Amino acid sequence: MLSDGVAKVDGSSLDDAALKAAVEARVAKDADVRVVLTVDTAVPHKRVVALMNIAKAAGAKAMTLAAPIATSVAEKPSKPATSTPALVLTIDAAGKFMLGSHVIAEADLTAELKKRAKGFKKIVIAADGSVTYGTIAKVLEAAKAAGLEVGFSSTK
Repeated sequence: MLSDGVAKVDGSSLDDAALKAAVEARVAKDADVRVVLTVDTAVPHKRVVALMNIAKAAGAKAMTLAAPIATSVAEKPSKPATSTPALVLTIDAAGKFMLGSHVIAEADLTAELKKRAKGFKKIVIAADGSVTYGTIAKVLEAAKAAGLEVGFSSTK
């Protein structure tokens, strides 16, 4: 996906309907295909969530987010998702990070996640739809450093 929100599969620009058809075609060939979204950091989070929803509606069972530039469909999932208790990190429209009612400075994000990760294997990022993927990417890096798996939720 480019910063203007245009999805690409194998280098070809696709509208949402064509993207869904492309994913459906890949799923028809391999039911375990994993959708890999490579996203420019300026793309709004709600657009990323919209593309994830398109892939899910097309039958994709597994997705991975990466950064930055194009959207593609590739590789099989390494393991199925599990249902485990998760930390919930909220990011509001102003870009403020919160764990519960505790506000976390961006500079302290990795340290706070490591400190609070005890007893959790997963973090859910609940971000306002206007939050850019660049902000989400920072959380992904902090979550990885804290040893947490990531899930998403969009508030708009």
